[in-house]
Amino acid sequence: MNFSKEELINMTYALGEAERNCLLASRIYEQKYPFARHPRSEAFEHLRERCEDTGNVKYKKRDVEQRTVTNDKNELTVLLSVEENPHVSVRQIAVQVDLSKTSIQ
Repeated sequence: MNFSKEELINMTYALGEAERNCLLASRIYEQKYPFARHPRSEAFEHLRERCEDTGNVKYKKRDVEQRTVTNDKNELTVLLSVEENPHVSVRQIAVQVDLSKTSIQ
């Protein structure tokens, strides 16, 4: 569960007030912001670690590797499907060759 920028700032203040004690910071946050969602102490631990490691409260972007399915074999399979039946839809080809529609387009 990602917290908003405002929530992260308030959590940082609570963590400072608690002198980096995550359990105490969680309780302080709950008292100061009774109508906000209450992060567990683990969320404060992650925030503290992130601040210590990066000097930043921002979440680290995940490295997502793009899977490429556009290769010669798949390209040839799609082209042959179209040659066999020029009126075939992209959706039908996707089902036949087990690829996504966006890979075929």
